[in-house]
Amino acid sequence: MSKREKILVVASVVAFIWGGMMVMDNMGKKQNKMLTPKEDVTQFILKINDAIAEDPSKGLGAFTLSRARGPWGKSPFLASNTLNFGPNDDLRYHGYVRSGNLIYALINNREYSPGEDIDGRGLRVKTISPDRVVIVENGKKKRILPLEGGL
Repeated sequence: MSKREKILVVASVVAFIWGGMMVMDNMGKKQNKMLTPKEDVTQFILKINDAIAEDPSKGLGAFTLSRARGPWGKSPFLASNTLNFGPNDDLRYHGYVRSGNLIYALINNREYSPGEDIDGRGLRVKTISPDRVVIVENGKKKRILPLEGGL
């Protein structure tokens, strides 16, 4: 057995023994502090039950749909300096054109390429992809303009 293999075996044995000691140490304790506190889960369930009890004609599915249609706030999948254009914005991304190395986005029925300013509004096209355009506002905030109607 090589020196490297011996080191790996020793490290594995030490990790196994340490893990066993941790399990044995936690067996005597009543509550594991790593678990979610029961009070939070209980309060959450009671809140949902109260909302459903207000109007019994609605089931859990109707309650879920009503919550989904409400305000969502900021998307957790976007970077903190990234904003989505809302439905009330006057910018619309209608199409994508690629010809060789040239890429154009059709925004409000005008063609724009990466790096181009949009109507002197402090907005500049950063990147163009078939499903969205990334726009930089005043050189700082990134905004995503999705393709209308999807792909």
